[in-house]
Amino acid sequence: MLPENLPGKTVSATAFVRNFGAYARNAGSEPIHILNHGRPAWSLIATDYLARLSDPRGAASESGEDKMALSLVLDAIPTQVIMVDRDLRVARINQAARHGLQIHDADIHGTPLGQIVSDMRYRFILRAVERVRDTGISETLEVDTPNSPPRSFHIKIEWFADGLAIFSDETTAQTLVRARHDVADTYETLMDALPGLARGAINPRAVITASSRALADLVQTDPDRIVGMRLSSLFHTSARTAVADAIEALLDDKTPFTMEAMLQADGTQTTPVTLSASANPTHGREDGAIFLLQKRAI
Repeated sequence: MLPENLPGKTVSATAFVRNFGAYARNAGSEPIHILNHGRPAWSLIATDYLARLSDPRGAASESGEDKMALSLVLDAIPTQVIMVDRDLRVARINQAARHGLQIHDADIHGTPLGQIVSDMRYRFILRAVERVRDTGISETLEVDTPNSPPRSFHIKIEWFADGLAIFSDETTAQTLVRARHDVADTYETLMDALPGLARGAINPRAVITASSRALADLVQTDPDRIVGMRLSSLFHTSARTAVADAIEALLDDKTPFTMEAMLQADGTQTTPVTLSASANPTHGREDGAIFLLQKRAI
């Protein structure tokens, strides 16, 4: 859908961020569409505005422009929206919801919600809608589908105009990211519990930006002194140049490496270790590196 076809105002993402307060206030009278590469990617719509457009009592006195505007706005957003009356019959359903529910008939006005949510595995959603209707208290649900691969949705149900509105946003990507973060945190906890194994990170200048307590124990120093040091400076002079060269090559060509070296401990003692390092991907780009140090048996 082209920006000129959307009711409301279109703004760039930069302008929106810089003037959020003003645009948030304007959203009470018209939708604000945020552009990404010249195309509308997000929409800010005030609840009062959406309620006014969807109020059947107001629509009866209008020429139909509000009804058309509401349809355009709802069909332009990725959130799945279903509006039902007090009898839980469909009053409006947007394009995203029709696509998600594989409803090919756009004219399903008056269809019982239970007919749409016919899968017994999702009857709890219908029960939640009934509770909101009876209590007036909004509810939110986190729903995982049994598909393969599974998909996750965040569903919100609330009173709206002369009925209820059901908003559903897919959160599969966020759920997967959280799960992977949990696994990574578990591995880090496991590594930190292993004797003689230390980990950390360096920035593009090969300066240590983070490290586990085990690294400070290996070099017998205060943990607060580790961050800010060059990784190569922790090694004995006999290995320092080779370590520095390997790190520099890693930061240049992103090729992981593993090497044996002598760690300098307490200024006098040396500890044989295996150093492994790999580029650290951050927000789609390579930013520094992460490293592991494992104490070797003499």
